[in-house]
Amino acid sequence: MTPGLTVIPISTYDEHARHVARHLREHDRAEVTATGGGTPENAVELSVLVSPGESYAVVNNAGEPLSLLGCSNMVLGTEGSPWMLATDGAERHRRAMIQIGLAYTRYLRDRYTRLWNVVHVDNHPSIRYLLTIGFEVHEQVIVLPNGGRVRLFDMMGK
Repeated sequence: MTPGLTVIPISTYDEHARHVARHLREHDRAEVTATGGGTPENAVELSVLVSPGESYAVVNNAGEPLSLLGCSNMVLGTEGSPWMLATDGAERHRRAMIQIGLAYTRYLRDRYTRLWNVVHVDNHPSIRYLLTIGFEVHEQVIVLPNGGRVRLFDMMGK
């Protein structure tokens, strides 16, 4: 798909998912904690579980997993909730990760009437990425029951 990176479908909490959970970048680790996702391992496993047929590992030429991405069905399957969890290695392939994000978002927009999820207010790398691939990140801060602070991001389907 993109030079130097390969996108591999995954359906379980496999070795790719375990690697990403163990090496989750600090911003994503903080987001998991702030949103009540438990440990990185719990968050990764749940993300893959709620996204049957829509979970992927992005690996480099050496086979090292750099990120996981997917989308869970919401609202009777008409809306999707895209997500991505990444390692620091994903930052070293920023341009390729953007290409993958753009392609995956185009694919999802053909399947869903709306895409939406939340991002932690302090996860600036993810906010920049979301804006770059075309999502609107809303200014309003939502305070979760556990005190975590997030912002809604969304995009209409085609």
